[in-house]
Amino acid sequence: MIGSGDDDDAASARYERAVERISSNEFGSGNVPSEILLQLYGLYSRVSKGRVEDDAAGVSWMSRMDPRASAKREAWAACSALDVPQAMHRYVQLVDLLDAMKEQGKLGSSSDAGRSAADGGMGKSAPQGFVYGANGENHQQEGTVLPPGSAEAALFESIELGDVSRLHRLLKQAPDAKELANCRDGYGMTALMRAADAGVPKMCSVLLDHGAELLDRDEQQQTALHVACICGHARVVRLLLTYAHRYRRHVCSVGFNSLPEEMLMQRDLDGRVPAEYAESDDAQMSAALRSAQSFYNTASYWKQPRVLINASLGLGAVLTVAYLAYRKLHVLASARKDALEP
Repeated sequence: MIGSGDDDDAASARYERAVERISSNEFGSGNVPSEILLQLYGLYSRVSKGRVEDDAAGVSWMSRMDPRASAKREAWAACSALDVPQAMHRYVQLVDLLDAMKEQGKLGSSSDAGRSAADGGMGKSAPQGFVYGANGENHQQEGTVLPPGSAEAALFESIELGDVSRLHRLLKQAPDAKELANCRDGYGMTALMRAADAGVPKMCSVLLDHGAELLDRDEQQQTALHVACICGHARVVRLLLTYAHRYRRHVCSVGFNSLPEEMLMQRDLDGRVPAEYAESDDAQMSAALRSAQSFYNTASYWKQPRVLINASLGLGAVLTVAYLAYRKLHVLASARKDALEP
């Protein structure tokens, strides 16, 4: 246990050196078990930011659909019960453990021993390939989820950075733009889902113009429209539904009459349609969903066989009456003309 005075200064110095070693990537990219990386992040956040419950920004600092960000926050929460000296001490212990693993040639191994030593009752498995620097941010190592230098990796990086120009350039230069526009990341989310999560309509528009599929689903059976509703991006919701109205040649699944209807009625693993995730007090979101609902209700009504038959019969009756009236007037006009002739 860390004492006071000189001991505290020595402990702080050891902690700062440990942080510097991690931030400089001394142990090599992708070699450190993800469980240890998560704990290091959680401990660093406890020391530098305080307890997770003191984070006034809540989950707004991270993507609400990003599994990596959720894992990081959970790691921080797991360390929140420690006081600062304990968190610093535990951080140094983990770096010492990495030294021992390096000497034994265990770094880069996914052995159960490495995971067990790292766990220590705190932490949770996370995606491989993250280095947590001294600023508390994470960086995905290329090649751990997507091939390094690949067009797919560049595409998702462009979306993450909000670089619309680069995104457009990558798709324009791709041998198969549609295939690239529909690629998935390591979590099964499509590029369109990520763009919807980011809340940038222009990026969604660029992907859709290059063939991104509106009805593709992730592992939770959610579509890009689900994602936009969950994240509260009304402009993206309106854009997705507007594009859906343009796809006149879309062949709908059984039971659906239009693409917007099919999008709005898709249920995820929890049995929820996109609109059920939208905030009820979001006027723009409600207006976008209500407009699309009204459109497909009208379209559905007129596509019902009974309605079409009744409408046809009604129109036929009107035309028949009009024709008979015309014939009657023609006969009367002819009779009057004959009567007036000498």
